[in-house]
Amino acid sequence: VSQSRYYTVLQLLGADQYRLVKTLGQQSGHAIDKISWLAKRNLLHDFEGFPVLKDNSASLLMRKTGVVQSDGDHVLFIYRVEKSKSLHEDYLTTGLLREKGIIRA
Repeated sequence: VSQSRYYTVLQLLGADQYRLVKTLGQQSGHAIDKISWLAKRNLLHDFEGFPVLKDNSASLLMRKTGVVQSDGDHVLFIYRVEKSKSLHEDYLTTGLLREKGIIRA
């Protein structure tokens, strides 16, 4: 997820991008600069001023419209989709991640 103060981009990965989950989803951003890692491999392009994965299934530009604080340690951010772009419907599923042994059932 790419972010600015008021905007963020949500991406849906394509099924063929399942290998990226080990780096993007299972490593801390404190341990690796994920944007630099992706850029070195020429895996990024621009969507509305944000770096996003090439060939992802979809990108959604969202504007933050609210924040809800809980009594505990949770914060809920509310966003409105301002723009979206869908490239294909072959999106990454948890079923495929289980099949590839990346996540457990």
